[in-house]
Amino acid sequence: MFPLRRRRSAVHLVLGCVALAILMIQLHTSERQDHSYTYRQGYDIYGYTSHKDTRTSDTCPNTTRFLDRPMRLTVFASYPGSGNTWLRYLIERMTGYATGSNWSDKQLLEKGFIGEFVKNESTIVVKTHNDYNPSARTSVESSKRVILLLRNPYDTLLAEFNRYYMGGDHVAHAYVSTFIKHWNKFFKDSCKKWQPYYSNWLRCPNVKVVLFDDLKADLRSQLSHIADFLDDGSLKVNVDCALHHNEGHFRRDRSFQPHTNFFYDFTEVRAVNKAIDILQADLKHRFPLQNINISSWKINFAFYKSSKNKTTRG
Repeated sequence: MFPLRRRRSAVHLVLGCVALAILMIQLHTSERQDHSYTYRQGYDIYGYTSHKDTRTSDTCPNTTRFLDRPMRLTVFASYPGSGNTWLRYLIERMTGYATGSNWSDKQLLEKGFIGEFVKNESTIVVKTHNDYNPSARTSVESSKRVILLLRNPYDTLLAEFNRYYMGGDHVAHAYVSTFIKHWNKFFKDSCKKWQPYYSNWLRCPNVKVVLFDDLKADLRSQLSHIADFLDDGSLKVNVDCALHHNEGHFRRDRSFQPHTNFFYDFTEVRAVNKAIDILQADLKHRFPLQNINISSWKINFAFYKSSKNKTTRG
């Protein structure tokens, strides 16, 4: 007989394959429906065409443009898969100004992000996934101001896996066969980078930390805080413009995705939880008066321990 852990792994794999197969069918069906709907409303499949929205009021900008005059450079840093494309979209909606990027994503450029590969003060923020480097020659990596977007690493790594193995598609889901073949190596390479990336950026002199969970829980309040951080007295920000059609079609449909716990085994959970603990300590050290809590992101791996113990005894 197979050991208990192997039997459980086999059962989990079969159930996961079934669940993900259902998800792919559901997503394929919903994508065709959403595609026809968004075009009827004057949108492209990503929710907007050059940020034009025929349903917005006269107080909201119907196009995205570069800044009328240069502003102090603000970097928007995040580990890939943290939801930066969605937040970029919201920032552009509420300010009317383009967000830049230190490289060019052709897919995003075609869908309205006119600031792709523009990395100077003509954009409201400049996106980067690069490490903070105060001695760098480029102004992006050595910036004195940063908006730092953090997301639960369990969700972050899955999101980036989906994007990477679906050819850069920001809303697609990777195939089950791809997950089975590539997940283990991808996890080992990515998990060790997540916490050092953020701990490094916390060295930046002026940091605004934004939690993805907080965006979902209270979008208006979080966008208002971001607007305050960006405003040098010249911005005319309308948060309502971002709240209107706030999804932007840049977020994956997770309605039928198996629970996050399904994708991680005992060893992986232990590694991610340790990374969360280290970053939590760094956040408390950097912001002793702020209650930035990411410890709730950890997975309680008592089940994994139980499985391991039973397997060992067997």
